[in-house]
Amino acid sequence: MNFALLGHDPLLAGLARNLASDERHRLRWACAIGEFRGELLATIPNIELVDEWESLAGEAALEAVILAAPRPESEPTRTGPEGASDEPVRRLAQAGKHLLVVRPEDLSLVTCYELARICDETGSVVLPISTDLLHPALAPFGNPAEAARVGPVRHVTLQRFLREGPGRDRANGKPILESGDGCNPPALLNQFARDVFLLRFVAGEISHVNVLPSPARSERPPSAPSDAGNDTAPTSLCVSMANRHGTMTTWTAVSSRTIPPGAQLTVKSDRAVTTCHWTDLSAGVDVKIETAQGVHSERFGPWDPAANALDQFVRAVAGPRPCSGLSDATNCIDLADAAGRSMRRGRTVELSQEAQTEAGSFKGTMAAVGCGLLGCVLMALVVTAVAEGLGVGWIHYAWYGIVPLLAVFLVLQLLGLIVPRTENAATREHE
Repeated sequence: MNFALLGHDPLLAGLARNLASDERHRLRWACAIGEFRGELLATIPNIELVDEWESLAGEAALEAVILAAPRPESEPTRTGPEGASDEPVRRLAQAGKHLLVVRPEDLSLVTCYELARICDETGSVVLPISTDLLHPALAPFGNPAEAARVGPVRHVTLQRFLREGPGRDRANGKPILESGDGCNPPALLNQFARDVFLLRFVAGEISHVNVLPSPARSERPPSAPSDAGNDTAPTSLCVSMANRHGTMTTWTAVSSRTIPPGAQLTVKSDRAVTTCHWTDLSAGVDVKIETAQGVHSERFGPWDPAANALDQFVRAVAGPRPCSGLSDATNCIDLADAAGRSMRRGRTVELSQEAQTEAGSFKGTMAAVGCGLLGCVLMALVVTAVAEGLGVGWIHYAWYGIVPLLAVFLVLQLLGLIVPRTENAATREHE
């Protein structure tokens, strides 16, 4: 296949190296690659650098595009209601190009729904991919055979330790200042949006989300130094989740200038407790499995996420045409957005009931407006009848206004009847 690169994500450099060494594929175009320009030209000297991504849609020989957010990390990942990747993904999919989306958390929920329809019409394959799920230490969590061996998952905990940096609100891309309690939730929610793919992969479907500030000085790896003497308290955030099967999931992130970055995933099932610790997934992962028979430890060495991602994409293009992974990505993005709503509202968001709540509000509004209109109509009837009895000649023209009010009242009531049908259809599809 003939490939093009679009974006700034560091994974694109690894994908370029893999494409350069694979005789089955050819990397011919690149656009908005930023600081990877020099490395890319050194790897593939004859690559064509494109100034505007729109020109890629018109390239007849182009078959596949590997796309990340076409903006560097220092710039917003969101501009308005849509992400920086939304328009390129839509336009390229409409042009019939196959797409490997490296940063699916940057897409908006509306765009994910649109992509499913576009794929049905054009036959394009859109593969949103989170490389964390491909790591040999984490991939077994999605293996049915492994799940049968260790039993149902009861509790999943993911702790993140991050370096402080500029935070931007996922909703609109604007810089966020720390609040008075030393917490910068929107900046950490961007990390949650990335981790939610791994959390759903391990814990399964999630129905309840609640966001709350976690203790500023929470647990940290044994190697993490103390924050003593640091004038700035670490920012932190905790997201608590659950599903209808009783599985609890907890995500905690702490951002500080002194805590070294890293992550720890703990999965408790009926017959085992698995702990995975890493600083950089590509560098290595330490895994400890505790069972009734004893403790087993294993070290996974260096890993190339780009090679695994490219292999997954090639197999998705060669396989069935429906969009691979779009449904899971849509659910993950919905969960990430629900965490933002929970933070703003200060309460638990129940994903399965949220549509019903909105429908109830809509029907209540329609009923209130309709009753108001009906009251106005009745008052107009009385006033018109009295006025005609008193000999006011021009009042009969009021009848021409009463009839449209009655028509509007009927339309509002019909809109209220449409909502339950849509809601029930959505519920049946979800089940």
